[in-house]
Amino acid sequence: MDSTLNYVNNIQVFIERNIHIAPHHLAPHYFSKYKSGIKYIMYHANKNTIWYIFFKLHKHRFMIHYITNNHFEGQYIR
Repeated sequence: MDSTLNYVNNIQVFIERNIHIAPHHLAPHYFSKYKSGIKYIMYHANKNTIWYIFFKLHKHRFMIHYITNNHFEGQYIR
């Protein structure tokens, strides 16, 4: 349980520290089912897992609409 909470916390800290400075990529059409016109950033959790954080800037705030990883929907990215 502790390692799970730590893993999630690491993702949250990455988002808070980097969403405004990390390279933003336009999300492929497949992800428009979550929100049209969203962008994403990538978080490399380890050598095997990349998390994709999908968001939209709204009134000077980053609104996160979806999070997935390369094991689940990675084939739809790039």
